[in-house]
Amino acid sequence: MFQRVHPDDLALVQQTLDRAAQEGTDLDFERRLLMPDGSTKYVHVIGRPLKNESGCLEFVGSVMDVTAAKRSQQELQQALQEIAVLKDQLYKEKHRASRRDR
Repeated sequence: MFQRVHPDDLALVQQTLDRAAQEGTDLDFERRLLMPDGSTKYVHVIGRPLKNESGCLEFVGSVMDVTAAKRSQQELQQALQEIAVLKDQLYKEKHRASRRDR
């Protein structure tokens, strides 16, 4: 399971799984997967702890690919940052122009 976890996320994923196993709590987190072609996928993991027939704790849940949504969110954040920079530039230009007109 950990073979595809992005190296930068590995420790956090391990800590999250260990804590959930120790406390018997649900899982609900996002992580990156590093694919064989070098691309990155984002997944949302949810799981519920259940004890199997031998009494061992297992997690039953799902893994959803949220790459498209994550990329859209990143693009929106970048666009908002660019708008903020342009707004600041426009404000400064208007301020300089109003000073020249005095």
